[in-house]
Amino acid sequence: MGIRFYQGACRNDAKALAFFREADRLGHMKAGRWIGLLYANGKGVPRDFKKAASWYKKSADKGDITATWLLGELYEKGEGLSQSYEKTFSLYQRAAERTDIIGAPAMTRLGRLYEKGLGCPKDTAKAEELYQKAAEAGYEEAKADLARLHG
Repeated sequence: MGIRFYQGACRNDAKALAFFREADRLGHMKAGRWIGLLYANGKGVPRDFKKAASWYKKSADKGDITATWLLGELYEKGEGLSQSYEKTFSLYQRAAERTDIIGAPAMTRLGRLYEKGLGCPKDTAKAEELYQKAAEAGYEEAKADLARLHG
């Protein structure tokens, strides 16, 4: 129900938050990710990257792949957390272990770190490999990164 109110035709951020909080109380792995998204985007709550990070971490610790790379993204941008490419790299790497469309955003972001040598040694071949895997999973951003890499 939370997702219905978050994304659907009956959009209502306050109702979405209430459903996500109840799902979190019941131990749902992904609830923290959705609450984090509400805080990160300032929907139904004041925008607060620190709270978003806390909620993403809660879901990431339960194994939610999307929450894991979203937490990495906050470390990368220094939003709500001290910027740390090493933590970013570690989180993207963990999420990129899932090699389907769910892990594809992490593979792409990890590729960008390799391409630039941020939090890891610069490795364009590894970046290309990650972009290719994410593109094969159907992730459009990875296709654009591959095209950019190939000029």
